[in-house]
Amino acid sequence: MDKQTSHGRGPAITAKVRRLIAEEYILDTSRTAKEVMLAVHECLGGIHSIRPGWPGESAVSKELTHIRKKVNERGSDLLDMPFSLGAVVGHNIPAEAIPILLDMRAIERLSDPTEKPLTVRQARWVAKLYIATQKLEPSSTGSDRQILRYLAVRFAEREKVCELYDQPYDNSDLDELMLFCRKFKTGREY
Repeated sequence: MDKQTSHGRGPAITAKVRRLIAEEYILDTSRTAKEVMLAVHECLGGIHSIRPGWPGESAVSKELTHIRKKVNERGSDLLDMPFSLGAVVGHNIPAEAIPILLDMRAIERLSDPTEKPLTVRQARWVAKLYIATQKLEPSSTGSDRQILRYLAVRFAEREKVCELYDQPYDNSDLDELMLFCRKFKTGREY
């Protein structure tokens, strides 16, 4: 039987689920509690297999209220502003990362002009992860850049969530994802 909380009918939300809710919210702040709940359920193992202990819409709504309050208390963060070349100076982004960031911007505009531009936080992760992913086979379709962008977005989301909850930065699951991407593209075991 699930352990019930003192505030509601369902089980307490675990730290993992709380992190997933926050990451899904940060990914798209315009989504409703129901949309975030469905995305979290999908991350937990499939949208069609609701399991005990998974948060319902009410629990997600309460958690989103808590997250929004924390975000508002923190105020705007310069790291979450759209990336521009001027950010290289003030945000510890090495000049060597400029070509890859410009390539990514060009690919974004060509593939989906409505996609949100990289944030400064995400650009910092592109610069950090580029060395690890530069061994990926070049692709004329830009898929290597898309993988790098995807990874950078996920690492940046995790960084922001950890800051929001004042938790130590833990990205071990994302490290595994990066190793999988390298193996997929290179065919090498790690």
